[in-house]
Amino acid sequence: MKRFFALVKKDFLLDYPYLVNPKTTFKDKKLRKKSLLQLFVFGILLVYLFIFMKPVFKLYDSYKAAGIPLAFLALGFMSYLFMLLVFSFPYILSKIYFSKDVETMLSLPLASEEILASKFLSLTFSSLIYAVFLVIPIMFKFGFAEKMGPIYYIYGFLGLVL
Repeated sequence: MKRFFALVKKDFLLDYPYLVNPKTTFKDKKLRKKSLLQLFVFGILLVYLFIFMKPVFKLYDSYKAAGIPLAFLALGFMSYLFMLLVFSFPYILSKIYFSKDVETMLSLPLASEEILASKFLSLTFSSLIYAVFLVIPIMFKFGFAEKMGPIYYIYGFLGLVL
C-alpha cells in the first residue's frame, strides 16, 4: 500500500506539480511554464463558467415550465459524460499506453496492478475537474431551485465520484 501511494504521488507530481509541492514548482523553469499554462487554462474555464452557464441556468426555467425539471439535471450529466468521452479518451491513451514511465516502472519490483491503479486514480482526479466546471454548477442550480436538502448534495457528489 505504501508503494501505491508513492505511485499516486508521482502521478500527481507529474500532472499537477503545483498541488503537491508549490515551492519547487515555481523555481524550476520547465515546471513553472507547465504549471502556469495549466493555471491559465483553469482561469479560462472559470471565465467560461461565468459566461456560458448563465444561459444554461435560464434553461432550468424552461424545463420547469414544461414540467420536467429533472431533464435539466440530466442535461448536465449527459454533457459531462460527452465531455468526458471526448476529452478524456486521448488523455487515457497517452497516460497508460504511450507513457514511457510505465515501461520503466514495469521493470521495477512493482506489481502491475499497483501501477494501473495509480494511473486510474490520477485519471479519475483529472476527469473530476470537468465535473467541477460543468456538472456541479448545474447540480447546485437544480438543488437551490428545487429546495433540496443536504442529502441531495452528498448523493450528487458521490454520484460524480463513483
